[in-house]
Amino acid sequence: MPRRAERSDAVQHNEQKNLVVCPIPHDGSFMEVFYEGWQIVQALCASDFKMPREVDLPNAIHRQVARVYVERREFKVLEVYEATAKFAQPHLLDTKTEKVPSAPFADSANPGTGTVIGPFPLGSQPSAKPSSTSTPGRSGSSSQTATRTVE
Repeated sequence: MPRRAERSDAVQHNEQKNLVVCPIPHDGSFMEVFYEGWQIVQALCASDFKMPREVDLPNAIHRQVARVYVERREFKVLEVYEATAKFAQPHLLDTKTEKVPSAPFADSANPGTGTVIGPFPLGSQPSAKPSSTSTPGRSGSSSQTATRTVE
């Protein structure tokens, strides 16, 4: 969920709706880029992958991205995927693997961006191999640890 600049970015549990709200900064970050990309996809789908009208994609850079796919409209999806994969710039990603603690909803965990709080289906284990570790700030309790890749 995009957060507003004037509000806290702390993870919150909305008990009334039984939701965990994870605010994500929206100013020039992942969500903004994601939504811009999604708008290009929506415009292409609405125009049957013909060039969308300028009013639908007024940004010249967005029209250039759309043009890449419009020009390949008659090709198979896999061929287009393989052709456009060459444009990727994976060296721009700064990825690392790290262990993060996770705790079920019923636990009380200190707020922080280093903890993943999520439900596990009854009678099942998390997909990552859990290990019992002590979580800082939670004396005497243990939590499961999962591995994630941060991009």
